[in-house]
Amino acid sequence: MKRLFFIGCWTLILTLLIPDRAKGDTFVDSLRREIKVLPDSSKLIRLNELLYANTHNKVYKVYADLLLEEAQRQRNDYYKGNALLFLMRYYYMQDPDSLRIYLKIAEPLFIATNRIEELCRAKGWNIYSLANEGMQGLVIREVDSLSFWAMYSLSKEMNFLTTE
Repeated sequence: MKRLFFIGCWTLILTLLIPDRAKGDTFVDSLRREIKVLPDSSKLIRLNELLYANTHNKVYKVYADLLLEEAQRQRNDYYKGNALLFLMRYYYMQDPDSLRIYLKIAEPLFIATNRIEELCRAKGWNIYSLANEGMQGLVIREVDSLSFWAMYSLSKEMNFLTTE
C-alpha cells in the first residue's frame, strides 16, 4: 500500500512539473492559442509577419498553412495569395506535384488581384521543376504562358494596354 501511494505521489508531482510542450502541446497548438486571442483584424497581420520573419527555416510552412487557413476564413485574397506563394516556394523542390496544385489555386487569385510578378515567380518554379523531371513538352507550354504574363505586366507598367 505504501508503495502504491509513493508511486501515485511521484506521478502527480512529475505531471505538474513537466512543461506543457512535453504533454503533447505542440508548436502549432501554442501558435493557434496565441493567434486566437488576437482580434480578427490583427490575426492576418501577425501571421504574415511571422511568415516573413521565418523564411530561412522550414517552420515557415507552418506559418503559411495557418495564414492560408485564417485568410480563407476571413475571405482575404491578399493574405491568401501570400500564403499560397510561400507554400509553392516550399513545395517546388520537395514535391512539384503539390506546387502545381497550389499554382492552379493561386493563378486566378493572382490574376484577379493583379499580382503578376508573384504569378510569374511561381510559374518559373514550375518550369524549373518540369525541366528537372524531363517534361520538355510541358516546359514549352509553361514558358509560352509565362512570356504572355511577363509581356502583360511590362505593357501595363509602360501604359501600353488599350483596354482594362
